[in-house]
Amino acid sequence: CYAGQEVVEMSISRGRPNYRLVKVSGRFSNPPLSGEKLLDAQSNKECGFITRGVFNEESSTFIALAFIKTTHDSKSEALLNNVVVSIDEQ
Repeated sequence: CYAGQEVVEMSISRGRPNYRLVKVSGRFSNPPLSGEKLLDAQSNKECGFITRGVFNEESSTFIALAFIKTTHDSKSEALLNNVVVSIDEQ
């Protein structure tokens, strides 16, 4: 058993999960905050949100975990504060 096992099992057994956890990375002058929305780069519709991230001031790079809708193409890009970020499921 693990924490959250019941929630995960219910979401899988009742269909498919609505969101999946992905890695998001990009270059920013100011670090994004937890909870900020990700937008689809093509349609500008909301497709997810940032959970936690880390910002490297020297290189201006931001790497974060985000929940993204399962309907969003995982190999595509998204917009975060009008900056294009890459999405990686690893």
